[in-house]
Formats: sequence, structure tokens, C-alpha cells
Amino acid sequence: MGVKMRWVCLAACAAGAAAGAAQAPVQSAVGRTLVANALEGLQGARGIYLRAEGTERQGEVSRVVTVTAALESGSMGPHQSSWLELNAWRDGRLVQRLAGDGTTLWNWRPLRNTYSSIQYQSSERPRPDHRALMLAGAGRWADRDADFAVRMLRDIFSTGAGLAARWTPWIGGEQNPWVTYGNGTADVIFRADRLEAQIAYRLVDNRLGGYDIGQIWYERVDRTTGVPTLVQWQATLLKDAIPTGTQYGFQPPRGARVVTVQGG
Repeated sequence: MGVKMRWVCLAACAAGAAAGAAQAPVQSAVGRTLVANALEGLQGARGIYLRAEGTERQGEVSRVVTVTAALESGSMGPHQSSWLELNAWRDGRLVQRLAGDGTTLWNWRPLRNTYSSIQYQSSERPRPDHRALMLAGAGRWADRDADFAVRMLRDIFSTGAGLAARWTPWIGGEQNPWVTYGNGTADVIFRADRLEAQIAYRLVDNRLGGYDIGQIWYERVDRTTGVPTLVQWQATLLKDAIPTGTQYGFQPPRGARVVTVQGG
């Protein structure tokens, strides 16, 4: 069965439609620097909110996945810590929740009603790498529906200060992406042909001499499932815009079964 990726065409068409007349795409290492600088600009935010909409198409079957993720960092008494709430829905049903409450990261799978936890910060022995530990735990536990969102959050904080000098896209592949400049926008597209994956960043002029990340598109073909599966995501990243009602805490539901508990 032939499965083809279309994001390069879609992103270029979107740039032309949204930004008016757009220049022809050019392959340039500058694109990597533009994206890295935009990601680094998010590191100082008190909060980051990500919403991703995705589809999986396998033959005639299509599934819809939605993921929301809120991440904050700040003071917890005399120390610093980080908080996370990530929810993943498949066809409207909640399938995974990750919650970082400032000290413990919780992983709950509602369909099984099982949960795990791991400590990433302590008031007795404060950890300066609390956010990295929390995101590393989220990366280990993220199911396929939550994986894209967790990878995007880890991408922002992957190397700390000086990100622009060392950053490479997590899908690997070419280091000289395709760049399409529009009216106040730049679309940067990385391709990893060996993995049959592409990721595109819509950058928006922030009028401060740089760009902010507007939207992100991701696409890959998964051939490990027998019938090839086309996976497509579209995500929006917002800085310092955590929705009201975000809940970082977790209370195991009645009857929930413990799988793993570490620390604490």
C-alpha cells in the first residue's frame, strides 16, 4: 500500500495563502537557527501551553487524537519547581494523563485504571534539574498519543541556554531545512527521509528582531504495524497563557492499581 507524505506541499501552500505572496522555498542552515532561537525564546516563559490535534489513518480506519499540555515553572516555598498537566484523548476518550504536582510526576491510564509515580523535586534536598527530571519521566511514560506533545516540550528545554548553537530537530534527518518566507512569517521544514517523517514550523515575526513559533506540523509513516499508518499532527504553542482550571495535582481514583512508585 502506498502512503505518501504531503506536508511540504501543504506548508508551502499554507504560507502562500496566509501570508500573501511568498518566496520560493530555499534550502538553508539559517532555518535551523531561526527555529532554535524561537524555541530558546520560550525557555524564560513562566508557562507554556500546547494543544495538538492529530489523526492516524490505517487503511480505511481513521482515529482522531487530541492532546493538551500545560507546563509552568516557579517558586515552591524557598525552592524552585515545575508543574505539568498533559491529557491525551483518542476518539474523544481520555487515554492518558500526566500530572506533575511540584514534587511528583504521576502517570494515569484511565482505560486500565493504573498509575505510576516518580519524584522529581524535594523540599529536603532540592534538585536544580527538576524540570529536566519531570520531562524525562514524561518521555519514558508517554504513550503514542502523548509522545508528540512531550517531545515538543522536551525540545524547548533540551540543551538549556545556548540552544541555538546546539539544537537539532528531534526527528533527525537533514540539517539544512527548507525555508519559505512570507509576509511576516517563515515556514521551516525538516525532512527525515529514512524515517519517512517531516516536521514544519510556522514562525511569526515578533517585531523584536526575531520570530515566535506560531504552529507546528508533523507527519510520519509508521510501517511497524503491518498496514502502513499515516500519522499527522498540527500543534499550537502559547507562551504565558495557561488556561484557567489547569490542574497539576492527581488523586488516584477508587480502585486504581499501582504499577510503579519511585522516590518520596
